[in-house]
Amino acid sequence: MTIPSPDTYGERERHRLVLGLGLACLAALLAMFSNQMLVFAWSVSLALTLSLALGVMQQGKLGPFRWPLAAALAVWLLALTLMQVLPRGPERLVLGFTPAVAAGVYLLWLLPLVLVTLPYALHFDRFVLTPAAYEGFAARQRHRDES
Repeated sequence: MTIPSPDTYGERERHRLVLGLGLACLAALLAMFSNQMLVFAWSVSLALTLSLALGVMQQGKLGPFRWPLAAALAVWLLALTLMQVLPRGPERLVLGFTPAVAAGVYLLWLLPLVLVTLPYALHFDRFVLTPAAYEGFAARQRHRDES
């Protein structure tokens, strides 16, 4: 029996993502304690994106999720930056919210919801859980149930 090399399953790329996730979390922690809220927000956005990338990565590839994740990261960075720089007072309202809150509601929450969940739903059966992977999972479950 030949043992595949660790990189056959994309372990090297996965390790890089985990390292990046750890560094992003460390940066967020340091920014939080040094009161650098914009750096904290950017670090959390990066950590969230890397966590999503780890979840959808198959054999070291992001496949159809590369561009939606990049777009979601860009939207999160923009929204969190706008939330820091836009006025928070009630002098001017945008669709019923102050500009900073509107950036949070419409950009931070609503747009990434579509950018992340729609591609996941569209590509789930072809990339995340392929028919071959499902059959392997079902066989393991049958074996487990018989034991």
